[in-house]
Amino acid sequence: MTITVLNLISTSGTSTFSFTVSPFNTPPTTEPQGSFSLQTGSNGGKTIDGCTGVKLTTVTTGQLTSPSFVMANTLINTVAQGNLTFKLATAIFISDTIEIKFPGEMSLSITGIIMASGNRAVQSYSVVGSVLSLVIGTGTQLFLANTVITLLISSVGNPPSTATTGTFSISTKRSNYGIDSLVQSLTYTATSGVLSASLSASVLEIGATSVYTLQVTFTNKVTSAGVLYITFPNVFTMASGTFSCTSNASISTTCNYASSSRTMTVTSISTSGVNSGTTVSLTINGITNPISVGSFQSLSLASTYNSSSDYVDTLSSGLSLTLTTRLLPASNVAISASASTVYTLTTMTITITNQNPLAISSLLYIVIPS
Repeated sequence: MTITVLNLISTSGTSTFSFTVSPFNTPPTTEPQGSFSLQTGSNGGKTIDGCTGVKLTTVTTGQLTSPSFVMANTLINTVAQGNLTFKLATAIFISDTIEIKFPGEMSLSITGIIMASGNRAVQSYSVVGSVLSLVIGTGTQLFLANTVITLLISSVGNPPSTATTGTFSISTKRSNYGIDSLVQSLTYTATSGVLSASLSASVLEIGATSVYTLQVTFTNKVTSAGVLYITFPNVFTMASGTFSCTSNASISTTCNYASSSRTMTVTSISTSGVNSGTTVSLTINGITNPISVGSFQSLSLASTYNSSSDYVDTLSSGLSLTLTTRLLPASNVAISASASTVYTLTTMTITITNQNPLAISSLLYIVIPS
């Protein structure tokens, strides 16, 4: 295409001038373009100045907007359909490419893709590592600027924990040159599974020091750096500190309790990690039972994939015990009378060494033999 500009201004010697051409479309992709050539000439057609090889200022991609990614099943470590949506800034056509780089925490075993918008076919697709590339096929609707694209992508693997993933990268291309790209941050967060567990204690009397044993079955994998958090209900009044504990899957388990949060942090629960479906037996020494008779609220559990605080499994019910009255040994009670003669009015003195603390307004029940 050649543009001829008539009636240029008159100049004497060297000078700088500019003019605009409007409307003028920039190239449709970032593919390097040919160069401009310019020349000035006289009314008689004689060349005065000439120049070739002038390049247009670098062209950048448009910006994809309104991105979202939703999994049909959000449970960690599961495989499900993923729905990806975004809005075009620039039109795309048959044989153009959409390229999606998934976060490294997710896996791809794709068996099919549907373009839910525009009734368009997917001509072909390929997966290399975490990058999915698909070629747009025929359809009844053009994908013009501002069109919302929705892709239904089969068999996407959820991350191994509830940690927020890295970002998605999305771009549209023609002949491998950029058209639009995603600038906004798009991430994904999966949901945790559910632990299965049981609780028992060596002593069930209130206020007694007991050994608690937890049988924990992990639904999802935990690495050797994984952590198990045990949160006790507020009826427990233990002081902060390190408790002696053992695991049948490790030789160096540690249990640190923080009274401010009533949470025990169990590290090195397994020497080589815990696979899905594995049951670990954890024994904790020195737990002081609450001083309330009956059942207490359930303990809560949460496991992490590694040393981070991103959960893989949780449990908040079913871990309770029913506590009974703590019997005083006979040596803790003494009863005496001021007189020892039969059938004589006397003063009886009862001395008790209690094992559990008594609050103000506590009661004492005495059953006197008949």
